[in-house]
Amino acid sequence: MFVLQHVWTRWTKAGRSAQAAAERLALPSAWPLRPPAGRPDAWLHEIRAIESEGFLPKARSGELTRAFWEASAPAHAANLTWRMSKDAVELSLLPPWPSMRSTRWPEGLPRPIFSLSAGQTARIDWNARFRASAGESNRGYFYDAHTLWLAVVERPEADLFTAAQPYKHLDLRTQIY
Repeated sequence: MFVLQHVWTRWTKAGRSAQAAAERLALPSAWPLRPPAGRPDAWLHEIRAIESEGFLPKARSGELTRAFWEASAPAHAANLTWRMSKDAVELSLLPPWPSMRSTRWPEGLPRPIFSLSAGQTARIDWNARFRASAGESNRGYFYDAHTLWLAVVERPEADLFTAAQPYKHLDLRTQIY
């Protein structure tokens, strides 16, 4: 089973204060899992904490399909893509919201960035600053920070990511202020 845990936060300039930063940064980068009832081929556990919701963590989980991954309210970049085979999962990371992004993104990331086989765990961290509108009619910005935990396991345990030593760690965090 391919398991993806997506932990992300979003804030605006108002959320950059020292007090708001303490709340924003209090979000753990990995969370215990509540394993799925069935045995889907792929499963998503998502935790978000966003400024407009007082940085209160909200979770959702379900079978990981392209539609479920892309359907989130509020929307996130959904820039991870995957291709599953019998023995592995190939993972690619696309540039997030290019028309709104105002921070640099690495040129020429390989596709796939890596593959995971049974028993392997990986972590991807990235952040970015985005224009509040694609047409720049709203000159404001918002900021996103994402941690993606990925694993291929027979059956996920609650501590799959909280106790993980990743096989791969891709860190694309940058200075976003």
